[in-house]
Amino acid sequence: MARYTVLTERQIADVLRQYGWQDANVEVLAGGAANSSYTVRTSTSHYVVTILDNHDQVTAHRLAALLRHLARFELPTSRLVRTLDGADLGVFGDLSVLAKEYIPGSSAVPLPDSGYVAAGKLLASAHRVPAPDWLAGQDRRLPTEARSRLREFHDRAFAAWVAKQLTETETQLGFEGPRGLVHGDFFADNLVTGPDGMLHVIDWETAAVDLFCIDIGMALVGLCGHQGRFLPQRMAAFLNGYAATRRLDPTELKALPAATIYAATMIAYFRYVRHHLSRPDPIKQYQYREMVDLVSSIKATFMPPRGLLNN
Repeated sequence: MARYTVLTERQIADVLRQYGWQDANVEVLAGGAANSSYTVRTSTSHYVVTILDNHDQVTAHRLAALLRHLARFELPTSRLVRTLDGADLGVFGDLSVLAKEYIPGSSAVPLPDSGYVAAGKLLASAHRVPAPDWLAGQDRRLPTEARSRLREFHDRAFAAWVAKQLTETETQLGFEGPRGLVHGDFFADNLVTGPDGMLHVIDWETAAVDLFCIDIGMALVGLCGHQGRFLPQRMAAFLNGYAATRRLDPTELKALPAATIYAATMIAYFRYVRHHLSRPDPIKQYQYREMVDLVSSIKATFMPPRGLLNN
């Protein structure tokens, strides 16, 4: 959770007053890549308050409603805190404010070896939560203009690489397989291990309704990739954990390599757009190349655990 909107002490007090919080200790919450967040500690409780810099009213209310939806199904995740007036969101100028209960614990990047089975079980549990009707129409794919925007890429070899990966994978992901609520960013920095050892998943801003295998593929990229290398032993533990909670359909298993490559290609595309076109960043300008190496490694080493293939 990055810090974009910088609040003065008076502005912070105005925001907290909407929740009835006074004499609170407020600190900037560092990390992440979107929005501005603060931890708020009162005499009795601990919260996270986020200024939704990158949301309009529609997407902000959708995110709050999703947190309420997940709470009804008792998924281990952030719990929404309403204002004194009972509103899902507070306000700061033209921006929405989202308050959540703080989840005590830590995020480990990468996960410890013992964490991959638990992570697989957690994602499978999330996939068992029914998708709310109002989320329909939101998918976890590249935007429709992605191919045409490749013409803007100065790295022409990379643009050709993206086009090739999309051509190879998109046809394999056009099937009517199991689909529903997907997290879309199931990476280690969005997983918090509480004091009791329970794993929680946070940051649902990329949630959508799509094929489960695409969400699994994204998780495999985030959890099983390391410096351009794909680590099959992590994948085996994660998929075994997932299958212990939700059985993988044969069509999903067949499409999983393509889904994982598509996810890595999508990340590479967004990194290039962000660091070269939208917000040029000399420090991060070559991060997209890690995904190119990772896709080569996935193609060379991807093999689901044998037990899953026999189910």
